[in-house]
Amino acid sequence: MKKFLLFAMCAMVACFAAKAEKAGGECGDDGDEVYWSVSDDGTTLSFTGEGWVADYNNLTTISESYPWLTFGPQTPWYQYREGITTVTIGSDVDQVGFGCFYGLDNLQSIEVDEDNGNLKSVDGVVYNKAMTCLFYYPTGKAGAYTIPATVQYLSEGAFLGCKGLTEVTFAEGCKASIPFRTFEWCTSLKKVNLVPSCPGIEGRAFWGCSSLESVFVYKNTNVSNGAFADCGSLKEITIEEGHLNSVSIDGIHYQVSEGKLICENYPMGKDLTNLVFPENVTVVSNAALFHAAKLESITLPSGMTNIGEDAFVGCTGLKSIICMSETPPAFMIIQKNYPLYPTYGIDTENCVIYVPEGCVEAYKAATIWKEFAHIEEYKDAPTAVTDLNTGVNTPVNVYNMCGMLVRSNVMSGEATQGLPQGIYVVGNKKVVVR
Repeated sequence: MKKFLLFAMCAMVACFAAKAEKAGGECGDDGDEVYWSVSDDGTTLSFTGEGWVADYNNLTTISESYPWLTFGPQTPWYQYREGITTVTIGSDVDQVGFGCFYGLDNLQSIEVDEDNGNLKSVDGVVYNKAMTCLFYYPTGKAGAYTIPATVQYLSEGAFLGCKGLTEVTFAEGCKASIPFRTFEWCTSLKKVNLVPSCPGIEGRAFWGCSSLESVFVYKNTNVSNGAFADCGSLKEITIEEGHLNSVSIDGIHYQVSEGKLICENYPMGKDLTNLVFPENVTVVSNAALFHAAKLESITLPSGMTNIGEDAFVGCTGLKSIICMSETPPAFMIIQKNYPLYPTYGIDTENCVIYVPEGCVEAYKAATIWKEFAHIEEYKDAPTAVTDLNTGVNTPVNVYNMCGMLVRSNVMSGEATQGLPQGIYVVGNKKVVVR
């Protein structure tokens, strides 16, 4: 009997210990006395105390697409993520750090104590008191959402990992930029309705939004390199005509600088196998063609000088790169940090590099280019394309080499008729009119 009672007492102690462990712990930023706890039924995560909840920038990403990525640490409440539907924020908690709600896929509402001096909750979404800044959106809340006109700022990661979010509309008059990682991993997000008053979209703002199909950017909105990286369904990025420093050619975003073009964002879901860059493209920016696995051939113009870090990472379908420059462009890297997954980068054993006559040895001696097993001279200059009659007569747009639209929605067989001599981009092909 005594043994039984002893066993029962030990079981009770273990049970209480488990509950105490589940109750939470400290999570304050830089020594702030802030604590987290999970309710006994596992549905509510609470933050109490005074000060800031720490940032969790280095999140563990669970993704079949990137099995080699190792980040850490996770939030200490991540292990209870499946049951959490509500978050409560106490009256003296000033802020909740970046990434604290990542992975809480069933979170429907974030409630703030009415006596909190800095934060307020409206329909489960957290703003500052004046509603000029949107801080956190519940990661499990599904459907469409309209960001109010009062909002002038979005917090970094405000919608991070909101997998049920399907559409975002910025209300007329909203002046908020879209910061780094704001909509990252919003995998159900299909449509984004921007407004002319949006100043800018920063890099990685829409990273991993795999359902996003198209984007229209107004002429007053600056778009950073990599803003739409890894958006697997994105087929077109449209830039409003008259933009100060950007242009869209065949759905690809370029930055314009002193008459030269810099490729910034390529729509990963674009149904294109042969990419011919316009003649005045000089740079392909970092990760610009990230994971464009459908591409089989890329033609780099004679003025190409730089290919950025990870510019072609994930272009696993590439069979050839045609380089028209006699001087090998500076090629930063092919497969940065992916030694265990070499096929994730360019297949250097089978992708053939075609270069101008007499330039093979220069490319074989150049950094990165020398890693390709096959470097050959091309026989005919790829720009010498004058006949578009391939048996398929389809509507195309025609651009000049400055990226300006010359003709819109004309049939390919008549696209260049009557145009002055010069080089044009017709659809996705570079064409010489003699």
